[in-house]
Amino acid sequence: MSRRRRRKAAAAAHAQRKAVERAQKPVKSKWNDFWWAVGIVAALVFGLFTIDDLMFGSTPRTSGSFYQSTDSESAGYYSSSTHYDGEAVPQFTPEAAVELSAGLAELEKAHGICFGWSLTDGKTKRTQTGSSQGHDVAAKRCPRWLETAVTVGYTSNNSASGDGANIIVHGSSEFRNLPRPDDFARLGVNVPALVEDPIAATGHAALGLPLLMIEAGTLQPVAQAGQPITPKPLEAVSGSDISPTTWLVLYGMGGAAVLCVGLGFWLRKRAKDKERNSSV
Repeated sequence: MSRRRRRKAAAAAHAQRKAVERAQKPVKSKWNDFWWAVGIVAALVFGLFTIDDLMFGSTPRTSGSFYQSTDSESAGYYSSSTHYDGEAVPQFTPEAAVELSAGLAELEKAHGICFGWSLTDGKTKRTQTGSSQGHDVAAKRCPRWLETAVTVGYTSNNSASGDGANIIVHGSSEFRNLPRPDDFARLGVNVPALVEDPIAATGHAALGLPLLMIEAGTLQPVAQAGQPITPKPLEAVSGSDISPTTWLVLYGMGGAAVLCVGLGFWLRKRAKDKERNSSV
């Protein structure tokens, strides 16, 4: 065999051995790193939703916004354009109205303001009214007055709309910074509470109105029976309209985006290193 043939045979044998070694060495799929990245991001998103459910999934009625219901189709804000064809809204009994007026009378003595309430049936438009001046006596008869006006409407089972409720505070001209529905939600008075028990929720809102006015700085704490009144601290409310759940999701999405970008650069660097090593 000539020298040239021996060199060719040796080169062919060497190439064959290299091919066998490459075939025996397991080849790592280029998709492995991609699926690892997808798994990490999926785990992060799942963890965020789990934390959200644990922290905010069972928020009590005494916190959160005025519109807060486990079933978004069962109740909502009262709208005058909605046809409420359900049962009539429960009305105050004379005894309950007198009891509420007595409690408001104590608040009038303390603050020098007539406090009133009203409960309107969204179906019949019938309104019950009372105040610290007595049952069926409107608070606006006084020079200085505040009234907690509640409206509740029920719909039938066949209706496409849900039950509705709303709460508005009216007052004499000197009172400009009046509480909003979300403020009453911190006292436990929200849409579900008003729909479930309009009488109790209306009374609770009317008696809690001075506390909200004191918190806002519109009214001053007063002394009663020689003892200073210290208003019960309400839950702090952020000035932002974005809920904690929304902030959690936004932070999670930002973290996932940063993680994906980092993984992308890392995978790109690994691919370049593999190409460089294979070319050597």
